[in-house]
Amino acid sequence: MSYFKRIALVKSHQKFEPVDPAYTTDITELCHLGAFIEKDVEHISIPISPYNRDPIKAFRKSLKSGEYDLVGISAMTPGYNNAREYARIAKEAGTYVIMGGYHPTALPDQVLADPNVDAVVRGEGELPLRDLVLHGPSGNISGLSFKENGGSVQHNPPAALIEELDQLPMALRDIRPDRFGERGNAYSVDTIYSSRGCIAKCTFCANDTMNQKFRPRSPENFVDELEQLHDKRVKKLIKFFDSIFMFDPDRVEKILELMFRRNLTNFRIFTETRTDDVIRCRHLMKDLKRIGFEKILIGIESPNIETYKKLRKGGSLKKHEQAIQILQEANIRMDAFLIIGHPHETEQDIRQYPEFAKRVKLDHQAVYFVMTPYPGTQIFQDYEKRKLIESFDWDNYNNFGAVVRLEKLERSTLRNLLSHCHGSTGGFSYWFQKQPGIVGVIVQLFYMTVFWLYFYDCQGEDTREEKNEFIWSFFRASYGHYHKKRKPNRLGKVFQRFFKTFQLRFEIGGITDSFVIAFRAQGDDFWMDVQPYVQTADRMLTVTLDDMSEIQRTLSMSDANGLMFLCEDGGGPFKRFRRCLTCYPIFWVLAKAFFKCIGNIGVRYLNAVSDPSPVHTGNPTNCNLAPPGTRGQRI
Repeated sequence: MSYFKRIALVKSHQKFEPVDPAYTTDITELCHLGAFIEKDVEHISIPISPYNRDPIKAFRKSLKSGEYDLVGISAMTPGYNNAREYARIAKEAGTYVIMGGYHPTALPDQVLADPNVDAVVRGEGELPLRDLVLHGPSGNISGLSFKENGGSVQHNPPAALIEELDQLPMALRDIRPDRFGERGNAYSVDTIYSSRGCIAKCTFCANDTMNQKFRPRSPENFVDELEQLHDKRVKKLIKFFDSIFMFDPDRVEKILELMFRRNLTNFRIFTETRTDDVIRCRHLMKDLKRIGFEKILIGIESPNIETYKKLRKGGSLKKHEQAIQILQEANIRMDAFLIIGHPHETEQDIRQYPEFAKRVKLDHQAVYFVMTPYPGTQIFQDYEKRKLIESFDWDNYNNFGAVVRLEKLERSTLRNLLSHCHGSTGGFSYWFQKQPGIVGVIVQLFYMTVFWLYFYDCQGEDTREEKNEFIWSFFRASYGHYHKKRKPNRLGKVFQRFFKTFQLRFEIGGITDSFVIAFRAQGDDFWMDVQPYVQTADRMLTVTLDDMSEIQRTLSMSDANGLMFLCEDGGGPFKRFRRCLTCYPIFWVLAKAFFKCIGNIGVRYLNAVSDPSPVHTGNPTNCNLAPPGTRGQRI
């Protein structure tokens, strides 16, 4: 009989979770742990989802209803603060508490200094966890760090890597909790691993801390698990969560062959790989597209060749450009990751990142991170030695939070430059190209402002002025005049019928920090002028940052992710409607805040109409749109 009999596994949620499936946790790693010990225990469960509206409250409730004697908590660095709270609640309930994952593996002594943590599993968890469950804590369990009876910490030797991944049981997805109306195997956004580890030793990556060398599953074993996820009725969005899925072209070709043979084609797939791998798999792009690959994520990191070499990334900028061209020709979407914030960089150096993205035709497909020194990486040691780390608030260690300063740049400036980079390639020019008309652009403005407020939350506590400057940097980066021909949708036609010209003023920190978005529609021609000034208040809606903050304060990050899931294509309109009903509180909270915001804007509009005195901000130049055929930038 096992030492521990009733097990709960928990994935610690992060303060900031971007609303995108690429960053979504599907707790598949917990399902692998559960499958490995399922036959050795009486009961095992994953009681909560990181996307519960209040995960801490849900976890406390689950401990009252279930009699667990061991709670295992998986924590990455940005989730470690919440992991400590989970540990406190579990210890109060009288359970034995262990932690594992990237952060505890990198800093086991710091984690075990917490009085609520009894043990840490370092590295891969399957073998140490099973030994712990069967025999209890002891010096014979490789990969385990634990507190002995006297309170002293003992670090056992590292556990051996699992060389043959095919020997592992399939992930136990049945035990996954409810997530936005979906449970167990029914997750419409899901994750699967075809390998562990990586061939590279990038200085900024924590992969080597946990998974170390590259170990692939056989194509047959991987496709067997993929077949379990396949549903002819629901086109699931599946992440192949490998660091280098396309490293071996022969293996990829075999996987595609097996998927075609078994008719596993009802997927939307995305994965991450290196640009070298894209080039090696060039001959497979058509088959990847046919099988359902929608997006491939690639790491470019920096357009500066010296910086690139210091990251030990391998490859070259020429290969990056070649890989980008291959994916564009195959009509496979991509996200290209770029990391700003290297010690020697100046403001001018960082402003070259979006210019590089435009030059290689990435535009909105560029995703900018700020260098984050994760514990266990060489970058962490380097930045700590240079005393460039200004914050050890682990909540902000999430690739988007600026926690370092540079040799020639303060942390606040670096943060604003991150905002500028995103605005340069993902701002108004992209919205205008993507949206069919005035309504779409305005909705996108509202959405991006709320998201940017969450984005700011992962930067740490600062003054209101710094918050305004952070938001302002994003929008200021995409001033310009845009023109396109595009047939508007029905709502757009109504707008164009009654409002052939329309102006919207967005106020960030006050009347001096404003910009105007002026629209003009004539048939299928559509113009938009975004300028840092306002000439007249007549017939103009004024939106303030406080209006949007009201929505952000009432809409949690979990709600925002819930809306993303509900909008995912999958299961048809009936299933999406049912999921909407399941998550009804999200819409109630959002509607309440939204109508309050609209009411405030309406009052200001009526006051402006009754007293149309000119309002001047910034450049006093007239912002009237150019007539058709002049100044227009065709998109």
